[in-house]
Parts: sequence; structure tokens; C-alpha cells
Amino acid sequence: MDKEKSQILVLVEGNKTDHNLMNKLLEVYALSDSHEVVSYHTNIYTLYQEMFQEGDPASVDLLQNLKEHEPNPQLKELFDRRYSDILLIFDLDPQDPLFSVDKITEMASYFVESSDMGKLYLNYPMVEAYYHMKSIPDPEFDS
Repeated sequence: MDKEKSQILVLVEGNKTDHNLMNKLLEVYALSDSHEVVSYHTNIYTLYQEMFQEGDPASVDLLQNLKEHEPNPQLKELFDRRYSDILLIFDLDPQDPLFSVDKITEMASYFVESSDMGKLYLNYPMVEAYYHMKSIPDPEFDS
């Protein structure tokens, strides 16, 4: 990868659908050389527990936290790199027992700058919902 290009970490929730979809989007827009898509293998509420449960999330380094919880040694190396931006893309998952509006609000208020602590984007409905669409746009989406 060209060292002079900005390196952007795109952190997604799922290992398959989210990861493949983001890689395809980056490929279509010719951005795949400057972006690394990494699957977090869990949901937004686990990240909340790891970073916000103990108090000030600013006292937790996001990349080091991800590295600590990554079981794959090869992926751990990704968290030692420097990134110009970090994008966190998660499903809202309101059915999760750990869901609360306050947690989402707190995380959305903290993860506001991609070039600093990261920028949070929430999918609702979840990314897999596109499997159920008949067309785009789908006039029956709400039902």
C-alpha cells in the first residue's frame, strides 16, 4: 500500500455481510487502496462496555482496546498502524438486551470526529435488511 496515501480504518460489526458490503463499496468507488475494513466480531454494546462502562472513554485508546480484544494475531497488527481516519459502522440492534437510548446517545456524542476518536455510523435497520427489499427504493419498506 502506498505510504503517502491516507490510511482509513473502517470498523464494521459483522465478519461476513458488513465486511463484504463495505469492501465492495470501497472497490466500486476506487477507495480500496486507502481503506482497511476490519470486522469487530461483536456489537456496539460490547464496545460500549469496553470503553464507557468505567467512566471517561477518552482515557481508553480505541485502537489499543481493539487490539486487546482481537483474537487473530494477524489482525492485531492493524491496530498498531496510524490512520488518518477511523469509521465505526454498527447496527443499532434495539432488540439487544444491553440496548439503551442513553448508551447510543453517549457513544454518538463521543465518536464525532473521524480524524480523532473516530466517527460512529449506525445502521437501522441492520445491514442484512436489504435482503428483504423487493427493489430500491422499495415502496413496501415500512410494512
